[in-house]
Amino acid sequence: MSKRKIKIKLLTKSALIRLTVWLSLIGILSIWGWSMVIFMPGKSYAGELPPLTTTEQLLKKELLRDIQTIAGEIGEHNYAFPKQLAASELFLARSLSAAGYQVNRQSYRVDRQEFHNLEVEIKGSKKPDEIVVIGAHYDSVVGSPGANDNGTGAAAVLALPFRYPHYHTMQDTPDKVDGDRLARVVAGIERVIHHLVTV
Repeated sequence: MSKRKIKIKLLTKSALIRLTVWLSLIGILSIWGWSMVIFMPGKSYAGELPPLTTTEQLLKKELLRDIQTIAGEIGEHNYAFPKQLAASELFLARSLSAAGYQVNRQSYRVDRQEFHNLEVEIKGSKKPDEIVVIGAHYDSVVGSPGANDNGTGAAAVLALPFRYPHYHTMQDTPDKVDGDRLARVVAGIERVIHHLVTV
């Protein structure tokens, strides 16, 4: 008896072409999607930064003062240190109230502890139905007084009118904050907000 070889064709030539086209299309779309996530439009700034303006220098002092209060005087403030977290919340609420804003508290409970989000609403004059949200968390990570994470964010929110190597460590102290950089960021945010409310 002779043995016959049976040939099984899994893909026809046209099916193989269609599969190649589909895989190529998926590859191209994947590369395009990846590039949209990774690459930012425009050109990054390079070179020496210009010196802070007088206004930015004053802003820097305000920011560093608030960070000193949050991370230096209050210290670590999170669910493990609820009294310090409450002190941080009180400091922020009083600062916002002193600036003339009505502070609303949104309370929630986690593991039998009550926590609060703070909210201030400023209605726009030209486009009151449009919303711009500016926020920052005001708790620190466990084991850190939280100057950069996130004393800088909380101070920046306080400073508005209406990458730091020490994140999450005990070395995240107020002296590690790059005040020049923070002042530039907040000044930039102020310019964006000013542009949004005057458009």
